[in-house]
Amino acid sequence: MLFPKANMTSQLKTTDAALTLTMLTVLSSCSVGGPTTYPAVFPRGSTTYAEPTCHAQCFQSFEATGNAAQDVATLAQRCGHDCGLTPLGEVVTAAPLEGQATRTFPITLSNTHCYRVVAVGGAGVQDLDAALLDPQGHVLTQDTAQDNFPLLATREPYCPPYSGQYELVMAVSGPGGEYAYQVLQDGTPEPAPTGATEHPQRACAATCYAGFVPTQDATRDVQELGNRCGAGCGMTALAQPQLGHQTAAAEAETYAVELQKGQCYRLLAASGPGLTDLDAGILDPSGNVVLKDEANDTWPVLGIFEPYCPNVTGTHQVIMAVASGEGTYAFQLWHAARQ
Repeated sequence: MLFPKANMTSQLKTTDAALTLTMLTVLSSCSVGGPTTYPAVFPRGSTTYAEPTCHAQCFQSFEATGNAAQDVATLAQRCGHDCGLTPLGEVVTAAPLEGQATRTFPITLSNTHCYRVVAVGGAGVQDLDAALLDPQGHVLTQDTAQDNFPLLATREPYCPPYSGQYELVMAVSGPGGEYAYQVLQDGTPEPAPTGATEHPQRACAATCYAGFVPTQDATRDVQELGNRCGAGCGMTALAQPQLGHQTAAAEAETYAVELQKGQCYRLLAASGPGLTDLDAGILDPSGNVVLKDEANDTWPVLGIFEPYCPNVTGTHQVIMAVASGEGTYAFQLWHAARQ
């Protein structure tokens, strides 16, 4: 299977946050007990930071107020702006999905920048942990301190050795509630060309599925997600929803699809009764995983924050894998012109 249960990312599917983060600790070479940095095997790049004291002390005396978004903005000012970093996108506000302690957020990082993540739990969140995973699922940096404001790459921003889709894992221990995070990067953001506007598929991605509740009718749910995150984001359906049936013991199903250069794609999927955990991925013509969603839920979405825009036209593979349960699923691809 593309997503074997022994795979580290798949093992993040647990409702026990303590167990999840213990596992993260074992699989990384980082120590536990506070903001930590990535293993030394990952090069730091050529950037030299003139204000190391700022990075080490920026969060000292910080106290959360219970307003997650406001608190993240405060930390972003202290550990971002004041340390020479700028926001990569807006503050993201989220909450654990029902019955789940962990949640995964895809983020696209470039090897021309270095990054830091700041996060804060809102009222009711007593312990919030975070980890950053590379495209292969390796833990790069984590913060499992007993507090509600995890900081990733505090001592020195993380400089990825290659560009790609990384994953931010957030885990709530104890009573749940809303939390917020923001990704910060070094350098000055490149100005948008005159007259350019944000692509609608990206602009609405952060809110398009807010409030969505699956009904266990796979086709109906995929159509609802399509109305929200497909057509509602300026995209067009590539084809009608594709149906499949699978058990957790079976091999992942593979579907060949021709994707075009100059187009950007998003995949939306949902499950029927009896299927309790559905994963999805897309492989490029060379067999590389370009998108994946292994969250512990029944409706994986691919390319939700950053649609996949292939550099060449070719046959890609959609992978659908059942992690638990048995039942019917449906998925649908949406596309829009690259801008």
